[in-house]
Amino acid sequence: MSDSPVPMPAGIPQPMGYNQPPMGQPMVQPVAQPMGQPMGYNQPPQGQQPMGQPMGQQPMGYNQPPMGQPMGQPMGQPMGQPMGQPMPQQQPMSQQDPMNFLMMYQQLMIKQNKGVLEVIGGCDGNQTFEIKNGQGQDILVAKEESQGCIRFCCGPARPYEMQINLLDNRPLCRFTRPFRCSPPVSCCYLQELSGVDHAGRPLGHVQQQWGCFERSFHVTDGAGKHTYNVVCSGLCHPWTFQIQDPTTGQEVGRIEKKFSGLLKEALSDADNFGMTFPQNANPAMRALLLGVCMWIDYMYFENAEQKSGVQDQMSVGNMRVRF
Repeated sequence: MSDSPVPMPAGIPQPMGYNQPPMGQPMVQPVAQPMGQPMGYNQPPQGQQPMGQPMGQQPMGYNQPPMGQPMGQPMGQPMGQPMGQPMPQQQPMSQQDPMNFLMMYQQLMIKQNKGVLEVIGGCDGNQTFEIKNGQGQDILVAKEESQGCIRFCCGPARPYEMQINLLDNRPLCRFTRPFRCSPPVSCCYLQELSGVDHAGRPLGHVQQQWGCFERSFHVTDGAGKHTYNVVCSGLCHPWTFQIQDPTTGQEVGRIEKKFSGLLKEALSDADNFGMTFPQNANPAMRALLLGVCMWIDYMYFENAEQKSGVQDQMSVGNMRVRF
């Protein structure tokens, strides 16, 4: 008698009810399904591309670079940088051109400092200006260089050299105001200002213009091109100087004297200014306009007599007529 199992008739349910194969057939694992892992967790069969993943692309985590980065390029390596070559280092601030520093700011505040002897004794010393950004943080310092006898004899009309430095004492630019006579002679010998940068390259030139009822200046760049006009209406807005496009006459920037408080305005001639640069101004023009702001302070707001009478007087050229 044979020991082979007797086959079960067809249609008769198997003894086990767990989807097992008939007796005598080998156990078959579902295709590509890992042993011990149930179906239904969106796992693709073994060796098959994951569902929803584009062909030829593996999921992250397989030492592949992000999308758009070539194969074999380490993460963080610039595009086109050869393997093993060190990344270029940024130039230190101390080695960068200081003139580009002005491109970081669209608005500045200029605050004039007065010493105790100047406030109490009325003796003019070399003026110092603190230049701040829009948040009131110091970024530059401007210092006048002139002789005591010149300051005593000429007062606000004195010639001077003005040096502007960064806070780390690196030079930024330097301005020269030559001697010009006081009114009424200055109607034909008008004020002017010129400047150079830290390397001695010319920034440009500013020339006062004679005119009735307004204060006007022409600003030219280092090549002699007429770039801006600085204009103030002496009757309506004696505290505001518009920076205008010379072709259209449109205001593109502004220099404006700020009120310093009743006590400070009464006892001292220290002034505060706000400045807005033109959007298209390059570093040289921004530096030159900064020098114009302090130059205007000497011409129109330096002494208490000018400050107290600035609202009740009219400017004819560089002469003043009181009402």
